[in-house]
Amino acid sequence: MTPADYLHWLFSGRWLILWPEEPMAAVGLVLAGLLLKWLICLRFIYLPLLRVEQEREKLHLGEIKRDRTFLWSIGAFAYGPLVEEVIFRALVLYLLLLGESAMAFAAVLLGAVVFGLVHRFNKTEYWDGSVLSRPWIAILSNGIGGLFYGLTVIATSSLWPAVFFHSFWNISFALIVEPNKYRCIELAKAMQPAKRP
Repeated sequence: MTPADYLHWLFSGRWLILWPEEPMAAVGLVLAGLLLKWLICLRFIYLPLLRVEQEREKLHLGEIKRDRTFLWSIGAFAYGPLVEEVIFRALVLYLLLLGESAMAFAAVLLGAVVFGLVHRFNKTEYWDGSVLSRPWIAILSNGIGGLFYGLTVIATSSLWPAVFFHSFWNISFALIVEPNKYRCIELAKAMQPAKRP
């Protein structure tokens, strides 16, 4: 296997026709992975962050800037996940097809780290012009996502379930967490262990 072989395979588009052999099992895997990622991220990343962020947001008079247009939605829910999965997970699939399982797992781990680092620039913009950046939260959350997406590619021998998983994650985050931030803060408080007297 040479880089030229990989690039030829990638640009030939052969990966486009590789659908999971067991489509219903792939759907179940995506849904289970989505639930597991939500539980991990909510409990250990987002909920602790939201408690701290609530105090920071009191400093901002404006609401979070929501200029989400139709084109933004297409990018976040369809184009972005497809392009990111091709960039970060196509090599995993290629190695798997060559029978290089150990290399495929190594590519999953490396891809998850790089995927997390690439998302470190995620930020929250407010209408008053101020910006809140949380690079470590973005790195951890997206690194976990990259790990799940890569393992989905290995489990299904297809890139498509990872693309759908990634899209569903983006959609669920935009529709559940962002609009219900303060309800999530209350949930975070309720999930904290009781303090001993």
